[in-house]
Amino acid sequence: MQPSKAEPEILQRILAEELPPEQEKAAVESWVRKNPAAAAPLLLVCLGQKHQYKAALEELRARLRRSPWHPATFLQFLFDSTEQALVAAGSRRLSVALAPEIDPAQLRRGAVVFLNSDMNLLLRTAPQMTHAGAVAEFSRFHDGRAVLRVGAGEELVVDLAEPVREAAPARGDLLLYDRDSLVAIEKVEARPSESELLVTLPADIGIEQLGGLDGPFGEIAAEIRLHLFHRELVEAYRLGPVKGVLLCGPPGVGKTSLVKCLARGLSTEHGVQAAVLLARPGIHRSMWYGASEQNVRSLFEEARRAAACGAYVLLFFDDVDQLGARENYSANAVDSRILPCFLQEIDALRSESRILLVGATNRQDLLDEALLRPGRFGDKIFRIPRPGRAAAREIFRKYLTPDLPYAANGHPPAEAAAGVVEDALAAIFSAGSEYHALATLAFRDGSRKPLTAPQVMSGALIESVVTQAKLRGCFRALAGGPPGISSQDLLAAIARELTSLARRLKPGPALHQMLELSTELDVVRVEPRRDPGSHEYLRMNDV
Repeated sequence: MQPSKAEPEILQRILAEELPPEQEKAAVESWVRKNPAAAAPLLLVCLGQKHQYKAALEELRARLRRSPWHPATFLQFLFDSTEQALVAAGSRRLSVALAPEIDPAQLRRGAVVFLNSDMNLLLRTAPQMTHAGAVAEFSRFHDGRAVLRVGAGEELVVDLAEPVREAAPARGDLLLYDRDSLVAIEKVEARPSESELLVTLPADIGIEQLGGLDGPFGEIAAEIRLHLFHRELVEAYRLGPVKGVLLCGPPGVGKTSLVKCLARGLSTEHGVQAAVLLARPGIHRSMWYGASEQNVRSLFEEARRAAACGAYVLLFFDDVDQLGARENYSANAVDSRILPCFLQEIDALRSESRILLVGATNRQDLLDEALLRPGRFGDKIFRIPRPGRAAAREIFRKYLTPDLPYAANGHPPAEAAAGVVEDALAAIFSAGSEYHALATLAFRDGSRKPLTAPQVMSGALIESVVTQAKLRGCFRALAGGPPGISSQDLLAAIARELTSLARRLKPGPALHQMLELSTELDVVRVEPRRDPGSHEYLRMNDV
């Protein structure tokens, strides 16, 4: 039986793939039954097409996997299916298919994946690849996402990677996030202590070592104790806690030591965990717009966290005028923005009963009046004076203890120590001493006034004098000379320190503040009365 004319047309349509699969199968079976001899050519044609399709498929696969691959961040699956994924690649969000070898169960939000060169196929996961990005502070959750606080008061809403979600971030935690894809990738460690805005000072000074500052110490400590241990009296008299203390005085008179002493007194005498947190001068400043204000807010937040852990916090601002200078003294526009932020944070501490603000400055004239009102630093303002003779004696005794070696000449150590201290005091405070007068101040109106040693005396200067005297005695002993600290060692050190200080003094506002001169007196010249070569100084070969 010969095939009809319609059958070759069907065969052509089969080869041209114009028929649905079911009709193709039925037509091929019918054609082979009627024309067995045509089966072999038909099979050869099918095999040729099969290999052609296979080669084309391999070429397609190779093209899909051809470099470069593009890293991306997996976000989620789409359309309730695991066949299509949403990824973030740079600032773009793309819908891509998954390669057959990808196990959807291995994909977690935030994981690094690679896309093909056309960026339409997810080829591989990269679980060991690390992320890079920016660090911001976690603020709160919002609809399953995170709100981060970044610089200049800006907030960002970002997606959370699974490791971050599992870590359950708390307010203030630092998160690494990708600026482009806006995905919080991982939780990072807090700043190391050397880069923190606040530094913990050791409470290593007792009241017995605080020469001449018993008055300010007693007044501040008494009020702190009142509010910590006698709440019923405080509530009965409706007293609010002291919030701020300002310590004014020249450098080296013991302002920082007083704050340390307060913390130690609370800890040792009353069992209160107390911490001195120092805001280092200038640490808040940043070259970036808005970052200085953010630093101010951050340092107050650090203090709150410390208080929340049970400590009584002495938040200490050394050189507080660096944060709160009058506007006309400001060096740039940053200062005028910082002060309002600083005042706002201070006012927010009114509900904190375990934080005391302590400011120290040697330029009270630079402080803005807004800082000096009650409820801020104006609750208590203390002028820390230069040590008089009695206070200087206590400071000398703090450093010249009886257990040191002295040139005793047969006297007991305690008596020898007292003797060198009294000789040093006489040299500094006796009007007839050659060490008493340092320089002459010449004023614009033609008047002149002597500058004396007690006018520049400080605890820091006394400490330096004692250190130099100890070194002098030590090097003399090494050279085979008489051992022990002598009065001559102390006098030589006093001469060196006072003469050096007198030569450094220059006319200007700092000199007026240091010597507490009237603003009506205009110093035009400082004339040192000592020649450095006329006194014995501490040298390595002068022992």
